[in-house]
Amino acid sequence: TTLSQMASAVSSVLLVATIGSSVQRHVSLSGSESGDGTEASPFRFLQQCVDVSTSGDVCALANGVYDTDRDVTVVDRPNLASITIRGDASAAGFHTILDGSVAGPTVWVPMTAVDSATGRRSPSCVWESAPLAAGSPLPAQLWITNGQDTASGDVVSTESFEVLTPARFPNARLSDDSVFTAVGPNGSMLYSSKASTFGELVDDGTHTPSLATSGLDVTGMVAVIPLGVMGDELQGVRVTKHSKGVNHFSYTALPGTTASLHPNIPYYFEGDCGLLDSEDEWCVVRNATTDSVRLRVWLVGCGDPNTLKFRVKRRQYALNVSSTAVTLQNLTFRATAFSAYRADLVLDSVNLSFPTSSGRAAGLTGAPQVVLVQNTPSRGSFAMYNSLVEWADSICTFDNLGSAPNIVNSEFLRMSYGGGSCAVVGDTLTSGGMLFDRNSVYLFNAFTAVVPGPRSVITMNRIGRQGAACDGALIHVHIGPQNGTVISRNWLYDAQVKATRFDRVNSPGAEWGYNGTVIENVAWSTGGIMIKGNNHSVQNNTAFDTVANQPAISVMEFDPRVKWSAKGENVNTLFINNAADSYFNVSGQLAGHNTNDYSGAIRRQLASPTTFDFRPQLATALAQCRAGAYSTNNGAYWIPGRQAAPVHVPHPPSLLVPTA
Repeated sequence: TTLSQMASAVSSVLLVATIGSSVQRHVSLSGSESGDGTEASPFRFLQQCVDVSTSGDVCALANGVYDTDRDVTVVDRPNLASITIRGDASAAGFHTILDGSVAGPTVWVPMTAVDSATGRRSPSCVWESAPLAAGSPLPAQLWITNGQDTASGDVVSTESFEVLTPARFPNARLSDDSVFTAVGPNGSMLYSSKASTFGELVDDGTHTPSLATSGLDVTGMVAVIPLGVMGDELQGVRVTKHSKGVNHFSYTALPGTTASLHPNIPYYFEGDCGLLDSEDEWCVVRNATTDSVRLRVWLVGCGDPNTLKFRVKRRQYALNVSSTAVTLQNLTFRATAFSAYRADLVLDSVNLSFPTSSGRAAGLTGAPQVVLVQNTPSRGSFAMYNSLVEWADSICTFDNLGSAPNIVNSEFLRMSYGGGSCAVVGDTLTSGGMLFDRNSVYLFNAFTAVVPGPRSVITMNRIGRQGAACDGALIHVHIGPQNGTVISRNWLYDAQVKATRFDRVNSPGAEWGYNGTVIENVAWSTGGIMIKGNNHSVQNNTAFDTVANQPAISVMEFDPRVKWSAKGENVNTLFINNAADSYFNVSGQLAGHNTNDYSGAIRRQLASPTTFDFRPQLATALAQCRAGAYSTNNGAYWIPGRQAAPVHVPHPPSLLVPTA
């Protein structure tokens, strides 16, 4: 029975539709502040609906793009322990959008270029805007849109939202994903050398051009550096000293930053108009004397910005939740995010598009914004189903999730282009017991994708296309959280970091973790699988084609040649039925209780790895020994990742493996 049918069956004097003990109230762009929340007389603003709701009620938002001039606050009160905020999913191809952007400049003038040899002036591809309105926030992001604006500047419909790239060195684009190709002489990142110290970064000279050969003096610019431990203090820092032709620079970090620096960390420069030298870039011009702000753009094909519509980010958070149970359904947060403090938060079919950003594009230093969840192990919970997060630029997108978080059948793409600690989820202030199931994560530059807490289950995920070379893993498990954590049936691929790692500090006397399980995973074109600690179970994994000739699977054991090696490591670990190009070993001996671990050229023995069929071919040595993730033919070929229609990866034919 639909709501309209229910409404027609009750007395016409009822103002709102009642569902069981809950009430559904309506919000619409066509509503008014004097509306009563009925479908015939909806509210104009979501806050109106929240303010009159009681526990179990639903605020139903009609289709459209909602301006977030008014941030919405949902706070626990005696009669509001829970609420659902639901968008309209009925309109094909369009969503209920909470928009954190505002109309950008509409008047642009071309700048002129001066030939350094002749002094002649000629038109350039760079255009400068008229001054932004006084009091406007400094733009953090800039998009081109073909949406139709109202007189007030609100977008009422949109079909595209194309991001422009803040001016940067080395050059790379957001729009073509080249920012995620972060290695190699033409990659999107430079790398520090081991000679670097905290406050003084020395470039390793491997990029073309390198810092020394770039012709730049980066003094006063913002350098983006993943400081701290595994990028957990990523920030834009101010360069205080540099000269053209020099391969090192001094910088000032945020007060309180850990004086820790991984060797060979990725970094780049962003935001300064002195870096605006390529199409698809933009920057902010600030006049300290007049306090005016203008934008500069270089569009593809030297395009004229006067023919386009622009949007700039203005809001960090459209929704603030505190100590309440809130369910969000069928919503898109665009150019904005939400914050939650000790709340029970459920996201069902929610899209977060460009939810977080930094001030680097405007020349500001500091850490990027986060999707701010502040739960504790005993206060608050988090669940996400059938959702999408894209273009989150943050140290760690989701952290402090509280009790037993669930993230299921969701997609995370184009995350953490500036680096950072984790692209998706961290293990800070969680009670453990996380379920991370059937998700797809790809295109990111963070050190890790997922950092689970204790007793977590990480299963049936597809995680890959990590771009920056750094000391991390797609699934990285710290010491305590290894206990009871299960990592199973994941595809882990195309990464400069490890596929999965049970970690510890590299010191012979360091504490290590216990009782983790890594079973039936496939890892290719990564840094391999690494297991530190003891009493783990490592079974039926397939690993091949590692980067930099690293062992495909490393179950660490005592090695007298390695100064940080620890006696007794992994002596009780179960290590069976794995298939790998190579293994870490000491004098030919594998760690733990090992049996039937096949070593050989794996790729050529698989049915069709390029089309994601990782079963062994008939009559191969791999098929005969029945090792690896698809060693047994039980009639079910598991395919991980977010499920959608149509499926992204077809089921392979059934005749490529034995029937017995």
